[in-house]
Amino acid sequence: MLNWADAQAYCRQYYTDLASPFNATDNSLVQQVATVQGFSWFGLFRDTWRWVDGTKVGQLLWQSPLPDNADPQENCGTLNSGKLDDKKCTNQYYFICDVSESFAFISTLSDLL
Repeated sequence: MLNWADAQAYCRQYYTDLASPFNATDNSLVQQVATVQGFSWFGLFRDTWRWVDGTKVGQLLWQSPLPDNADPQENCGTLNSGKLDDKKCTNQYYFICDVSESFAFISTLSDLL
């Protein structure tokens, strides 16, 4: 488990970046894994909610009534049980990396070694 910035740095070093599921197939795969492993960082952050590549985010399936920024600075997006949640970027969660043609799912500390 890492915070959002460290997860992104790890993904950029060993893969491509944090996962940004742009199509329905990728989205379904990412949601399935996050449902199993629990809260998981992926490539969503608040700057008017953008993907890590700078693409503006369209309609997303947030857990109601999110995003709420209830805890100041909830500027990073997580997936949990197939729904999006805004969380503080300093929280530590599992994460999902984009490896160009598929995704790498970081579910245990041993996956980082």
